[in-house]
Amino acid sequence: MTGAQVIRVPAYRAETTERQRRWSRICAVAGVGAIILGIASCTWANWAERASTQSEAVQHVAPAAPVDLKAKIAPDAVEIMKRSDYSKTYAKLGKAQFANANELAPWAAMAAAADDACPKVNLVGISDTATRAKLVWYVDCDGGKRMMIDQESAEAARTQHDAEGGA
Repeated sequence: MTGAQVIRVPAYRAETTERQRRWSRICAVAGVGAIILGIASCTWANWAERASTQSEAVQHVAPAAPVDLKAKIAPDAVEIMKRSDYSKTYAKLGKAQFANANELAPWAAMAAAADDACPKVNLVGISDTATRAKLVWYVDCDGGKRMMIDQESAEAARTQHDAEGGA
């Protein structure tokens, strides 16, 4: 014979091979399913255990002592602006908002101190984004974190302090 040889497989061998393939596919799918089910049950057990541990921990936590926000503000953090030193800011904000910015700056510091992300207020200054319509301060905290406090937040801090009977 010359050229390619043709090998003929008896019909009964072809059937056996197809049956074996079918069973191997079925077993593979069943095996993958068993693995997924095992992982899911382990994950569920761990989640349930963590959830019960966390709920127990929450039940035993004592209420936190009130934090003195003024203690979280550095003594020299707020500087009152003078018209002669901040002439460009005065021109941008106008007389009324310039005075308002000085009045609300300590309250912007209090608003930042109330946030847990700011462990200590180091510096408060009027932001370049402040306008005659809306004041904005930048507040530099320990750890290099800078927060932006808007006029509404500063006013809310003042209102809350006054409502609590602060001096």
